[in-house]
Amino acid sequence: MTLRRRTLFVISVTLLGLNAALYIISYVLLLGNSTRAEEQDTRQVVRGTLSIFNQNVHQFNNRFADWSSWDDAYAFVQDRNSRFLETNLNDASLIAIRANVIAFVQTSGKVTFSTGFDLIRGKKVPTPEAIQKHLVLGDRLLQHDSPESSLAGILMLPEGPMIVASRPILTSDAQGPIRGTLIVGRYLNTDEISRLETITRLPLKIQNLNEAQIPPGLKIVNQTVEHQNKPISVHAEPAIAVHPLNKQTIAGYTLLNDLYGKPALLVEVKNPRVIYQQGLKAIYYLTLAILVVGLVFCLVTLLLLEKLVLSRVSRLSTEVNCIGTEGDLSKRVAEIGDDELSWLATAINQMLFALEQYKQQQQEAAKELQFAKDAAEAANRAKSQFLANMSHELRTPMNAIIGYSEMLQEEANELGEEMFITDLAKIHGAGKHLLGLINDILDLSKIEAGRMELYLETFHVPSMIQETVSTLYPLIEQNQNTLVVHCPVEVGNMHADLTKVRQNLFNLLSNAAKFTQAGTITLTVAHTDKGEQQSIEGRLEKPEKDVLELSTLAPQSFILFQVSDTGIGIAPDQISKLFQAFTQADSSTTRKYGGTGLGLAITQRFAQMMGGDLQVESEVGKGATFKMWLPVQVADRRTDVPSANPPQTILPRPGDAIVLVIDDDSTVHTLMQRYLSKEGLKMVSAFSGDEGLQLARKFHPQLITLDVMMPHTDGWSVLAKLKADPDLVSIPVVMMTMVEEKNLGFSLGAADYLVKPIQQKSLTNLLSKYTGRV
Repeated sequence: MTLRRRTLFVISVTLLGLNAALYIISYVLLLGNSTRAEEQDTRQVVRGTLSIFNQNVHQFNNRFADWSSWDDAYAFVQDRNSRFLETNLNDASLIAIRANVIAFVQTSGKVTFSTGFDLIRGKKVPTPEAIQKHLVLGDRLLQHDSPESSLAGILMLPEGPMIVASRPILTSDAQGPIRGTLIVGRYLNTDEISRLETITRLPLKIQNLNEAQIPPGLKIVNQTVEHQNKPISVHAEPAIAVHPLNKQTIAGYTLLNDLYGKPALLVEVKNPRVIYQQGLKAIYYLTLAILVVGLVFCLVTLLLLEKLVLSRVSRLSTEVNCIGTEGDLSKRVAEIGDDELSWLATAINQMLFALEQYKQQQQEAAKELQFAKDAAEAANRAKSQFLANMSHELRTPMNAIIGYSEMLQEEANELGEEMFITDLAKIHGAGKHLLGLINDILDLSKIEAGRMELYLETFHVPSMIQETVSTLYPLIEQNQNTLVVHCPVEVGNMHADLTKVRQNLFNLLSNAAKFTQAGTITLTVAHTDKGEQQSIEGRLEKPEKDVLELSTLAPQSFILFQVSDTGIGIAPDQISKLFQAFTQADSSTTRKYGGTGLGLAITQRFAQMMGGDLQVESEVGKGATFKMWLPVQVADRRTDVPSANPPQTILPRPGDAIVLVIDDDSTVHTLMQRYLSKEGLKMVSAFSGDEGLQLARKFHPQLITLDVMMPHTDGWSVLAKLKADPDLVSIPVVMMTMVEEKNLGFSLGAADYLVKPIQQKSLTNLLSKYTGRV
């Protein structure tokens, strides 16, 4: 994410967070204050409604003050004269005063007159029984202790709530003694409630507690009236509950007590939520204002950041990337302004200057190092080429020198030239010693010098594995080992040097058999994809230059040959030197198991020559696993080297004793021909394994000499095929090679084993043993 995007993201998130925080704060504060103000206003409206109701009750009570302080009424309550009844208590009078009940009761409790009145029909009706129950001595309606006392309030009747006024009956000048009580009542019906709504200009609802649902927060409390002259429905601070009905209306609730201090009616007053709506509008406009201000702030901030910071940072980043891409450390970034960014540009320029100086020093050092490296590589190549050329050139004449020295010794003995025998023996001994040294370094030096040849051919991998395993079974069984092979037919063919592949497998399997006692050896062959190539090349441990060029030809796929055993294993500190020439794990291994230490080194070099590699994983006491990767299609980098002219084969005649010599070295054939001719034997020459098998089937020789290191088909495979052929199995085979693997040779069925150079005496004894000739 770029710095611009991060800045925009941070500012946007900050703006959104700020708006959210301000909205929550404003909502809590403004709407909370609006809600509280609305509740207070609603309570005030409820109090006003109660005040109006009490005033109505008070007016109703005062309207009958003239009736209670009247000489005619004072006389009527005593004598119940008909003239007062006809004149003042007729239907018209009751309609005028809008009274539903009127009663005159004497101080003794006797009812002088009482009647009910239906204002709708305009005629008298019987006094409600519920009123009559209150017209008894001792009831609160009849208790007046002074001329100034009066009582007005609500009386709950089955027919509905009624406003009742109770006043003492006095003379016209409001003097006593009190003769009785005047009681007047009017039903609190819808007409009365509508009249109250008209006065308050608010919807008003009055319900009986038995029919109404008491809202939460409103407690029903019975009250005791201590003063007779105080209206019972009027309280110092009435209990009021406020509940919003919706977004437009809020309701206030309170209770009205009756004349006896008991809760009787629930009053509901609906009030429009003007304050609440104003609060919502205030929040909306405040949020909108905050958003607009925030956007303006964001834009201004981005413009300032873009101009003062971001554009300069982007320019600085572009210039630095350009310098890094081009690799030109002589360039410098622009230093604009006098702030931290300009200081950073100055520091970058100083760093570029230091890097430029360092690069120049490195280039000079690299030139010197390259010069020294080239000189060292040239010297190393010259050394390797010298060793390869000299060892190759020396081995052929050394074999001849050793062979001819033996022959000369025999001829000197026959001629009786004793003075030459000692000198010839010294020549023979020195030649053998020198040839041993040459043979040890020949193959390795040829590889290092890039002179080792690859004889590429296409072959079937499972068949090659089967032949190799069949050849090595006797050697593996010597130490009571078990061989397990996993090679699916799907592996198919590969194009490589069959001899070197087989030799590598021989080395790995024979090593596993040598270092494993009564264990399991597992050979696994499988394809690996092209992606494995990079990891293979990365695991090459300091390959030589020519080997690296061969191993980086980028083949399409690889075949993995994995040899695992349960033998003695290899210590971690010894693995690093395992593939070094003339080196084994440690001196005790060399003493106990033998060997020159060249086997694994040559095996790895052969694998690397074909574009693969050889690696090892091991743990002491738990065996070792060798993994050899070889390309399916090995690139042909072979350089043809002319060989010496082979000797001409003299075809044997019937009855001749025949010795078949299978070797790719023409010098060996020349020496063997001289040896055999002296013994009266006929020699048939084969320069490859396949040719040797054909000649063996054709001539059925009395003896076969066989070399191991031959192109295409090595000696071990030829020996295995000879011993697998029923017609040839009885022919004795003598291994004549520079490879010191006597145990392997004998295990594969060899009759005898001679290590080059061949001593004439040893050869003569073998010829006598297997052909009967002396």
